[in-house]
Formats: sequence, structure tokens, C-alpha cells
Amino acid sequence: MKIDYSEKEDIYYSDLKLNSLKSFEKISEPKSLIRIDFHTLFEKPTIEQENAINYLVENEKDIFDKMVLGIIDRYNNEVLSKFKNYVEFLPVIKTPIDLKREVSIDNIIVSDKHINGTSYVMYKGDCSWDDEHGFCAVMNKNQFIEFGSWDLHY
Repeated sequence: MKIDYSEKEDIYYSDLKLNSLKSFEKISEPKSLIRIDFHTLFEKPTIEQENAINYLVENEKDIFDKMVLGIIDRYNNEVLSKFKNYVEFLPVIKTPIDLKREVSIDNIIVSDKHINGTSYVMYKGDCSWDDEHGFCAVMNKNQFIEFGSWDLHY
């Protein structure tokens, strides 16, 4: 995995091919290439951030499977409860296929925060139930941590 630096944006990043992205259908043309940004303060990515990306590359399918199940659970237990007066306008999401029709993953950010030697990774994108704020799912390795709107930062 190659990590590059953009002087214009003052950010370290890596372009990765992730086949799991192809199954997310909210965008018209699913993609497998995505830019990974590293949250750093003018420094090169830390070993914890590199560990997180290496783990993602080696365990992509398992990570995405567990993230999808975590989002489905939170959607049904939190989003639907929060908007209980508008449930008839929200999508029914019971299976991974249901969820993948309603979201796209547009950005992956590797946090500078970490636990047990591996940084948290934020998967951000658009969703049909909140066009304005989108969503963010936070993972650490293959463990689902948190779910919220696009501006969630971990």
C-alpha cells in the first residue's frame, strides 16, 4: 500500500481498491477505488494508522460485513426510534441487500485516535434517510464502534 502526500490539501492519503464497495448501490455507478485520508497534524501517518489500513486490506470482506450488520442494527434501533412519527417515509432496512441499496460509501478516514495499536476508521457516505447529513460508521479492525451522521468524528 502506497501512502502519498498532497501539498495542495496538506493531507496524507492512499488510493485503495476495495471490492466490497461495488455492492453499495445508492450511487449510479458503484466503484471499487476509493481515497483513504489520514487524520494527522502535519505529520506522516502513525504506525497505528498504517496498522488500520493494512488490517482493512487484509480483512476487507469481514470488516464490511460486520459494519453493514452494525448499521442495520443501529438504524432499526436508533434512527427509526428518533423519527418514529415519520417511519412511513423511511426505507425498510432488514438485510444487507436492503442497506446497500440505500447508501454509498464516498470517503474513508483513518483517525489519529487508536486503541490496542490500531486506529479507528470512519466510513462516510450518503444515505436515503438523511440526504443532508449522510452517515458515518466507525470501526476498529472488524469491531463496529459507532454510527451517526457524516460529521461524526472519532
